[in-house]
Amino acid sequence: MTRAEFAVALSAPARCGHAGYLSWVVDDAFSVCECIHCEATWAHEAAVLVGGAVLYNVHDPAQCAGRPCAVHNPSAHHMRDWPQRWRGDRQMIERLCPCGIGHPDPDDLNADGIHGCCGHCRPEGNVP
Repeated sequence: MTRAEFAVALSAPARCGHAGYLSWVVDDAFSVCECIHCEATWAHEAAVLVGGAVLYNVHDPAQCAGRPCAVHNPSAHHMRDWPQRWRGDRQMIERLCPCGIGHPDPDDLNADGIHGCCGHCRPEGNVP
């Protein structure tokens, strides 16, 4: 099997500046990326979310240094210790409350706030 047969094609800008690259997982610690235009390669460290899920191709920690980030620098919100789940269909990270409902992670810039809600995501903890 070749790299291209099991690589994931991503349309995001590559580190070399071109649009589009392939990515494949090497082991539990990192993935490798290759530009589809100039074949430049680079490694991405894996990120482990609260709850143990592993994400690959996560942005570099330097990109979010000094500000809240759902992956690298969670703020002190009340859901901080809840397990996280990546929602590939919505390109966002959720926090799973004690009753199992997924709520948008307050530190995820992609989260739109739309979700089925039990009320646990409210800081005051008022459950309807």
